[in-house]
Amino acid sequence: MAEDESTGTAINALEGAPACPKCGAQMFATQRKMRTHDLAGASPVARDRDHPVWRCMRCANEMPREA
Repeated sequence: MAEDESTGTAINALEGAPACPKCGAQMFATQRKMRTHDLAGASPVARDRDHPVWRCMRCANEMPREA
């Protein structure tokens, strides 16, 4: 992750990002790809979907973001 030289903060750190409930570090916004199966006719059809999540870089904790 790139650092902004003028402030020393992460460039992609989001304003209003929550603190991690496990370790207290600031979380960042990312996407988690999850496979779901839709029933189409007699057989399931696999679909990969992106879900927005908050992720902690220190402990890898994830929690869903409200869209």
